[in-house]
Amino acid sequence: MSKYVVFSFDDGRLDTFTNAFPVLNKYGFTATVNITTDFINNPHNYKNFKSAGNMAMTWDEILTLQENGWEIASHAHTHTNDSEDIAKSLEELEKHGINTENIGFASPNSELDGDSCLSVKEKLADRISYIRSGLQIRREGLVYAGLTVLNRQLKSKSLFCLLNRKCKAKVCAQLSAQPILSVGISSEVTCKELMALINSLKDDECYILMFHSVLSAEQDQVKVDNWWWDVNKMESLCQWLAEHKDIQVLTTKQMVKLSLQMN
Repeated sequence: MSKYVVFSFDDGRLDTFTNAFPVLNKYGFTATVNITTDFINNPHNYKNFKSAGNMAMTWDEILTLQENGWEIASHAHTHTNDSEDIAKSLEELEKHGINTENIGFASPNSELDGDSCLSVKEKLADRISYIRSGLQIRREGLVYAGLTVLNRQLKSKSLFCLLNRKCKAKVCAQLSAQPILSVGISSEVTCKELMALINSLKDDECYILMFHSVLSAEQDQVKVDNWWWDVNKMESLCQWLAEHKDIQVLTTKQMVKLSLQMN
């Protein structure tokens, strides 16, 4: 019996390769990276990934991640939730040698919920095996929004766990049949909060941790938005996970495959 954690990185940001990959690789961990394919081809056209400095990985770097056991998933072609845009991203991934068998899709801005997720899956039933989304404050209501703002000041481990418990996945459930929710990790989140969240898992439960940029505190990009996490925190979290043998680090695809085996 095990507990599970997934590291999931969005967009195809250069710092995923330069900062996150070396840390995870040091501890023998792999992850899922969700690629916005047009961002890789034309990073100069994208101004909404500010904490990444609007810098993307190259296709060779993405292939290096795949060769090292990382899962490459889709984040659409132009960072939308349109089924044609998703299909275009799959074509681009295949063109550059990325394995798209049982590929997953991570919803940009976590726009997809239950009904919209089913609509996309029906249109791409033979192409994508799962959809990863996340919580949106506006969907969760005013009380949730207020508690989220409050905890940015309190840094309460118990409140952080409460706010994210909806994202806890039961691996024995049919994960491929519903949107799999992820925990959004912004710069305000502490290591202690994440450790408490992971410690709250029971056997055969999992949290997907959704990262964007991984930066050092000295990098200029940390001043422009909150969608980054400190590389030193990443190091501390990976070291802690390595010491807890009852917790396995998987890719999203591995977690979905395990779910299918259990069912």
